[in-house]
Amino acid sequence: MYAQQSTALPIRVVSGVVMDSSGKVELPGASIKLIAGKDTVYQVTNEDGVFVFREVKSAEFFIGVNMMGYQPFYQKYLFNDTKPRITIPPVILRVNAQLLEGVTIKGKVGPKMLGDTTQFWADDYIVRDYAKLEELVKKLEGVEVDKDGNVTFMGQQVNKALFNGIKYFGGNVKNIIKELPANIVERIQIIDDYGEQSTAAGLKQGEPNKTLNIISKKDKSVANLFDITLESNIDDRHEARGYAKRVDGLKQLELQAGIETQPMGVQQGAAVGTISNAKTLMQSTNTSNSDMSGGDRRAHYAVLTFKDKLNARWRYELGYQFKSQNESYFKKENRYEYYDKGIIWGNNLLTTNQHARQHEAKVAMFYQKSDQTKFNISFGWNNDWLHVDKRNQINQSGLINAQQLSIINNNTQKDIYRVESNYSHIFVPSKAVITASIKIQSNPLYQRKQDDNLITYTDSTQYVKDSVYNLLNKTNDHQQQHFANATFTYHFSERTTMVLLAQSNYNVFNHQQIVSNVQENGSPYKVDSLSRNYVYKTLETPFSINFRRILSNQSSINIGARFSHVNINAALLNPKNTLSKSYAIILPEFNYEFAKGTNFQFSTRYYGSVQLPRFEEVMPIPDYSNPLQVVVGNPSLKPTVLHSFSFRMTKLFKPQAFTIGLLSQYLLPSNKVTQQVTLYSKTPSIVTRETSFTQVNGNNSWNGMYHLTKTFDHTSYSVKFEGRWNRSKMISFFDKGRNIARGLQLNHTLTFSGTPISWLDVNLAAQWEQNNSKHSLPLFPTVEYAKKAVNLYGKLFFTKTFLMGFDINQSFYESEDATLNRQPFVVGMNIEKRVFRQKNGVVSLLVMDLFKQYQVVNRRLLMNGYVDIQSNTNSRFFMLQFSWSPQQWSGGKNMNKERRNDGSFID
Repeated sequence: MYAQQSTALPIRVVSGVVMDSSGKVELPGASIKLIAGKDTVYQVTNEDGVFVFREVKSAEFFIGVNMMGYQPFYQKYLFNDTKPRITIPPVILRVNAQLLEGVTIKGKVGPKMLGDTTQFWADDYIVRDYAKLEELVKKLEGVEVDKDGNVTFMGQQVNKALFNGIKYFGGNVKNIIKELPANIVERIQIIDDYGEQSTAAGLKQGEPNKTLNIISKKDKSVANLFDITLESNIDDRHEARGYAKRVDGLKQLELQAGIETQPMGVQQGAAVGTISNAKTLMQSTNTSNSDMSGGDRRAHYAVLTFKDKLNARWRYELGYQFKSQNESYFKKENRYEYYDKGIIWGNNLLTTNQHARQHEAKVAMFYQKSDQTKFNISFGWNNDWLHVDKRNQINQSGLINAQQLSIINNNTQKDIYRVESNYSHIFVPSKAVITASIKIQSNPLYQRKQDDNLITYTDSTQYVKDSVYNLLNKTNDHQQQHFANATFTYHFSERTTMVLLAQSNYNVFNHQQIVSNVQENGSPYKVDSLSRNYVYKTLETPFSINFRRILSNQSSINIGARFSHVNINAALLNPKNTLSKSYAIILPEFNYEFAKGTNFQFSTRYYGSVQLPRFEEVMPIPDYSNPLQVVVGNPSLKPTVLHSFSFRMTKLFKPQAFTIGLLSQYLLPSNKVTQQVTLYSKTPSIVTRETSFTQVNGNNSWNGMYHLTKTFDHTSYSVKFEGRWNRSKMISFFDKGRNIARGLQLNHTLTFSGTPISWLDVNLAAQWEQNNSKHSLPLFPTVEYAKKAVNLYGKLFFTKTFLMGFDINQSFYESEDATLNRQPFVVGMNIEKRVFRQKNGVVSLLVMDLFKQYQVVNRRLLMNGYVDIQSNTNSRFFMLQFSWSPQQWSGGKNMNKERRNDGSFID
């Protein structure tokens, strides 16, 4: 008894919400009476039905609620008297039948912003029969789902997925919205997640990760999910994939497997139809498909995940993933590089055979003694193996006149070992919180690369010299990362909090590189001038102090400072050379937040971060491992400081069903490391590029987005207007000349969606893009590029089981370069039929790029020019598809359990 009395709090905060019998409509203006001992206080609920009593002197109290038209509510509560904040379950008022006889009330709840969480009720939105979660998410105010399944909220990417407050298998957002049906959802939450440690410490540092949390209906929380999908066009596209999944709270089991054959470098429109939209895992991991001109890829994968709890305090997670990929492709490109001494034109034909294997395994343990003490630890292992054979035929003219044949044989093996741990504890009597985390990662890498080059230099008519080098490059790299983080949080009062943060980030990079020249008889001999052996170490130890003050019920401010000490040590063993430097950096921190009710939020923030230079940027000994691409470091480089200023505003107009969001960020790097490219002529025709490094100030970028959503008729229809912009300034040096590149990127999209009846979806979109780049040096071309596009897409059900889907895109590309001027008219269509008793089977016939117009030139901008790559001409294809996705949903043992706000069940 003495121990209990010694830890009891003298006062506490009691809050709650008053709702009608539907459990969805909050009731403003309700009279609340709280009696604690001899004290009686009164209050009226605000516009969101919320009430808050501060300085309640007992954890045992009585609450009474009265409101005209509803039956009175009376209840006594008894809570743990060590909790500083008490949130009682929602108070439900029953309608007085005598006063409202014959009256039916139906209302839309609408989205609400509750601190770092924005919440939507599924019943507010109308979706068609058999709809997946993706179609419901598309209708949410401020939310966009692009054609690849990427989800953004108010312009920020949503990176993590939860189901009833628990990570959905691997947390893949694309998977959850394409696998779950819409009719099992009760609520959808989008959360600003600053990480477990920051949340426990009450610290908001950096930009938060957006997290999607799907809260199911209580009787739809347990599921068995299955899927089998087959696709083929008889010619060069074949795919088979399937999965079996079990979801029951903390217990999750997943088995997935798939195999495919696909062409490389195909530019095609958006995925059309139910089956094509469900494709998420089959992606090339080592190459960009848009940078190919032809070829094919064969891949297969397998995934195993198992999560469960050992007892009330311990739970665990096991995961394994395997991918294998074989690619044979070719690339046709034209390259243009501009220098003070002249211009280099080149055309390349690159053929590649590539084989890759990836293994990934993870074991994690989670311990929760109570709401005050949490601990977790995880072990991870990655093994990547890659074999590449390349043959590149290069023809150059202009400043360099040469024909080059390059043959590269490359074997790489990389192993990654990770250990991560987090701990947090709340000291109830003193209101203090401590958190700690560590991360240790080891990355050994072995690479064997044989580079055979035959270069024939010419002048206008005659051969001048043949340059032959045949190099064998063996590399052993071992990188170790050690990261530790600890915070101490102390609440001086209900409104004032102090957070102390200490970190240590230690990195060691060991590099051993042996370069040998292969003789004509095939025997290699070591070339000391090209070989390198070095150790590079960096240590960053920041310490910060932050004070958070709640100014009112609507606003708070966070002010602090970050002190960072940086050590850089480099030792080059052959030839011997050392470098040792240390720096002290002080950066302020600021964050102001304002929220009015659940309809308006505003925040502005400044945050600075430190970026350390890489070894090749600071080491003064030249790197000659590529004789034609020499790299020289600069030992006087300092750490780069990136200053970030951000502004965010969101407003929900409930009566008008109108939402507006604005996000803007200004990035200002200080001492930005930039390259300086200089050309040296060994002979009139042989030119060597030398890359060195310097630091400049004046680079900046300004990016942002705006989002407007208007819904009509109980959200049967919605109109969304979204825009993004990015304005940048980048300074670089070429042949000792200073070039300033200014870029502007604009993107505006207008979307209309509607579900007038349960079997009909209508979606229309119009898009406009612009990309301009201008340079200060006259030797650079002005690369201006603009795109206008009209996109019509949708799904039409002629009956409840017969569907036609379409995606029609008319684009207009405008550029000073005639090779980029084109007007492709890309049409994708499918016809599908739902089969079986529960209509969970789909048979589909798909056609992509009906008129075969998506044959393009992809332009990639360089610092001093650009590269044009021809895409695959095989863009039109027909595909026969079949999918069967049976699902079983129930409430299981959760039907009689209470729930937390995130949807998780209390055991």
